[in-house]
Amino acid sequence: MLLNHRPDKGQKLYFMGIAGTGMASVAGLMQEAGYQIVGSDKGVYPPMSLMLDALKIPVLSPYCQLNLEREKPDVVVVANCLSRGNPEIEYMLEKGMTYTSFPALMAHTCLKSSKNIVVAGTHGKTTTASLLSWCLKQLHLDPGYFIGGVPGNFQRSFSSGDGSWFVLEGDEYDTAFFDKGSKFLHYRPEYLILNNLEFDHADIFRGIEDIEKGFAALIEQIKNPRHIVANLSDQGVKDLIEKLGILDQVSGVCTSRDNHDSRAFLKLTSFDFDRTTRQWRGTLYHHRYGVQNFSSNLGGPHNGANIAQVAGTLSLLAEEGHLDADSLWQNFSAILNGFQGVRRRQDLLGVHHNISIFEDFAHHPTAVSNVLKGLRQSHPKARIVAAFEPANATSRRNTFTEAYSKAFKGADVALIAPVKEDKRIPEAQRMNTKELAKLSGSHAQAFSDYEQMSQWLGDNCCPGDVVIFMSSGSFAGIPKKFCQRLKETPPTT
Repeated sequence: MLLNHRPDKGQKLYFMGIAGTGMASVAGLMQEAGYQIVGSDKGVYPPMSLMLDALKIPVLSPYCQLNLEREKPDVVVVANCLSRGNPEIEYMLEKGMTYTSFPALMAHTCLKSSKNIVVAGTHGKTTTASLLSWCLKQLHLDPGYFIGGVPGNFQRSFSSGDGSWFVLEGDEYDTAFFDKGSKFLHYRPEYLILNNLEFDHADIFRGIEDIEKGFAALIEQIKNPRHIVANLSDQGVKDLIEKLGILDQVSGVCTSRDNHDSRAFLKLTSFDFDRTTRQWRGTLYHHRYGVQNFSSNLGGPHNGANIAQVAGTLSLLAEEGHLDADSLWQNFSAILNGFQGVRRRQDLLGVHHNISIFEDFAHHPTAVSNVLKGLRQSHPKARIVAAFEPANATSRRNTFTEAYSKAFKGADVALIAPVKEDKRIPEAQRMNTKELAKLSGSHAQAFSDYEQMSQWLGDNCCPGDVVIFMSSGSFAGIPKKFCQRLKETPPTT
């Protein structure tokens, strides 16, 4: 039966699919809150394996009915990647065990009494949530946080904080096999950051209208529309809040110098790379606090937008008396400079023989385009070699073939990795990487296996190049292998 209350402290919670980023983080939160934790998965890999080891949380593998028979948990927490047919799920249902999802569990526990700030949108959620959590800590609040990535400033992707505030990365993906609503609908938001809104997750959404329904339901949970920090430079966000009739009530932020919506209370008026300091410098204009200059190690137009959204949220909290405004603006640039980013967001893996190797999580075509624009600004004279792996459920479809081909124009060379066969996707809907390369132009090349791509990189990269690997998956370990190869062997060209 479904859990509909807060579990008693000390009870045993069994996390089925514990190796996922969200599941492992919530398991850690529940351990901090005083519960016994155990979990199962078919395979556990870094970085979650390292975190679970450090937390001394037992992980059983593979999935097996016997695991539940032995552990006798009070509550089973089911990951959204699991469905009917899994032996543990079938046993759980047969025995009438109490079960829930991790978002619903959070709603019953750590989110019940805190002021919750949910960061939502198609792109930038992880960086924005991490940066906001970092800023709040530096401004002498102690927020809890739940982030779908590994922030550089924190040892873990979660914290209980002091219970007053909680920052969450709000995922629009579905919750569990028994709950097809978006995860973020469980997060009890008092404040909401709306970064952007585009079509994504073609495996579960039929079109942008489906996605808008979920976001509309989230927005309706906000009692005070002024607590919605909305990116008015994003057409998807603007269209939705206009449909909902609250365009004039939200706290609007302009995140592009080309957008000067008069309703915005804060505007990003510049964000450019300074080649002398090797930093990004920007200017914000606030309707009450005036011009605010800042510098940051975060680069690209997308990160300028993320910074503006965080600044807008912090200034809103200051106006409401939750933060000291003078302290915020006097220290904002220094706090930004102390932010170490998030793993796999333009991570510099190394520079060997004057070849720079980066790694990024970009997988949606808009994210790919933004990352390449940022690299072009910071490395204007370099040959940019973009290696892309269609790893997630959407990129393995042909939904965005044309959009990817346009995004790759931001690179001098585009290398496309093979697609893992997914028989759940109808053949007519599967990504054809050869067609993608042909549509992208003569600078693009599709590979039938990873070894071919690895060989191309070794044979063709030369001093002065910038190589970036973009994927939501592991990329078969090529980025680190290529980095090690260059470290040991000079390029042949």
